[in-house]
Amino acid sequence: MPIESAALQQTDCSVTWIDDSNVRERASPLVEHAMDIAEFEDLIDRLGDDPSRWPDDQRREAERLVATSAEAQRLLADAKAVREALAAPPVRAPAGLADRIVTAARQAQVEPQGSPEGEADQPAAAKVFAR
Repeated sequence: MPIESAALQQTDCSVTWIDDSNVRERASPLVEHAMDIAEFEDLIDRLGDDPSRWPDDQRREAERLVATSAEAQRLLADAKAVREALAAPPVRAPAGLADRIVTAARQAQVEPQGSPEGEADQPAAAKVFAR
């Protein structure tokens, strides 16, 4: 079919020739895909916050998005913060905390309602940390 009788339809990432008999698509080197926030969030979820681990084409799109979008910058910062928090050494409880909790729980079961110290309204855990 001659090109003059075919209709040309351009979309975000491809050029489509439409004629009466068939539809043919081919990638257009002139039209680039712009990454949106949902795609960026998916990229971070799948591959992490380190751009060196992202495929080249997606990294370029993501870098352009981060350069122009406060939301993308926030998502990237949040992902880095989560990674750093997970990589940090575990927080240890102070020495004797478990024993103080168990002791306070046992006392709460034995003590009658309303202690003379005015602690009746406080939960047992509050009494442990107050000491």
